[in-house]
Amino acid sequence: MISGSTNLSLEEMENMLQGFIRFHSPVKLFPVLESEENLWYFVARTSAAIAGRVKEHQGKDLMKGRHEATFLRGLSWLDKLLWNELWLHPGDPLVQRTVRLYGIVLKTPLPRKAKDAHDPRRVAWEYELLLEKFKPVLPRKPAKINIRRLPEYHHATFGRERGVFLFSLATMLNDQRNKAWADETLRLAENQINIPWWSKARSFQLEEHNFLESTPREAALNVLAHFMQVGTDMAWSLVKKGRTLLSPEVIEKLELAFQQRRHDSAACAFLDCPHLLSRSAGQASPSV
Repeated sequence: MISGSTNLSLEEMENMLQGFIRFHSPVKLFPVLESEENLWYFVARTSAAIAGRVKEHQGKDLMKGRHEATFLRGLSWLDKLLWNELWLHPGDPLVQRTVRLYGIVLKTPLPRKAKDAHDPRRVAWEYELLLEKFKPVLPRKPAKINIRRLPEYHHATFGRERGVFLFSLATMLNDQRNKAWADETLRLAENQINIPWWSKARSFQLEEHNFLESTPREAALNVLAHFMQVGTDMAWSLVKKGRTLLSPEVIEKLELAFQQRRHDSAACAFLDCPHLLSRSAGQASPSV
């Protein structure tokens, strides 16, 4: 994303921050996107304010050869500010968000470190989405055929040869049933996971054996841990913390805002909102 030997200009930083806001941030989840004009102004004003702060604090890092450090701190800060907008003010229009964020950025110094890279509330949300994805994908394995319960086993009168044949038959049937289950499970697992703020280029690959032996909870944690570059224990700790922070009051406030969602069609197209896809799918299939 950033060349370690390149000193980014103010315009380059603004363009990169604008791209982040459009495609990799929770802005498309804001319940109110009242117009494309207000959205453009929000994106441009917010990215310019963050880029200006980064430029002010870039000197020391450049002297130490850390060309990326200040920009990454600004990017982390922007991400945290946008998520806080969703959690704390879910129903606000873009006009209010623009004024509020601009004031915060002007009055607050750039954080010295990119703290809280993984917002527990966001991680908990991602976990729930992944869990819903894997629940139907990872059903229980077919039960094994118990040869001793087959009627043919009890009528085996041809000595050891008959017993060996029946054992081989049961093994073959079990293998066929397991293969059919594994093929179907892996096919379902190839479906796209709809987590709107993840990069479009992001993909994951679990080992076939590990995936088929996982529970939905284990598969969801493995994917989270892979992308967050942490252990599954740390991922689960963040999930639990996020569930605590997402109190019933916060969830009720979010649900109410989403029920009253107002998205201008042009603004949605600008952000490539995820519900556009489901809407088009619904038009193609009226029975859905």
